[in-house]
Amino acid sequence: MTAATGPSPTQTDRGHATLIYNANAGGSGHCTPEDLVGVLHGLGFQPVCRATTSEDELQEALATAQGPVFVAGGDGTVRAVALQLAGRPGVVLGIVPMGTANNVARTLGIQGAPLDILASYGAAQVQPFDLGRVTAPWGQDLFLEACGCGAFADVLAEYDPESGKSPLRAVQALTTALTSFDPPPLSLTVDGQTAPPQRSRCWK
Repeated sequence: MTAATGPSPTQTDRGHATLIYNANAGGSGHCTPEDLVGVLHGLGFQPVCRATTSEDELQEALATAQGPVFVAGGDGTVRAVALQLAGRPGVVLGIVPMGTANNVARTLGIQGAPLDILASYGAAQVQPFDLGRVTAPWGQDLFLEACGCGAFADVLAEYDPESGKSPLRAVQALTTALTSFDPPPLSLTVDGQTAPPQRSRCWK
């Protein structure tokens, strides 16, 4: 999988493109799917817009995706799309951040108004994007820009993001989780090399 970032020559006819749009994203009120599709038309694409609300709908939409895939949504949507596309040869992913935190986009230096960001892909270079893999007692998973473990994971599990956002519940989760927190053993491997233990130690 690759991501588009810097300048490249423009084209008049770029062929097919797929737009994945999350209407529930925190910043979805800034523009409509029609606005985004209009920008893609202006760039010379023949876009197909797919609004998805579940993993099944997303999988179906990406199964027939042609050309570059642009995802308009927050971190959750970006991660879901990226994991669906991971390992698929020749796929290009363009991120249009429209969530609350937009951590993935910020890590890649992608910031601004959604329509401006999408328009900027008209002069973009394709860059490789590596995914991280975490192995734990419960199995394996892939991550994009960050992976939390130890106290962070315990607090998040106690907080339960699926129950909605609540500062009060966040404080309660922090207090409950840290009261009994015990740092887990941890090893870190980067590019096939295991980092020294002192660099990947969880401190209590």
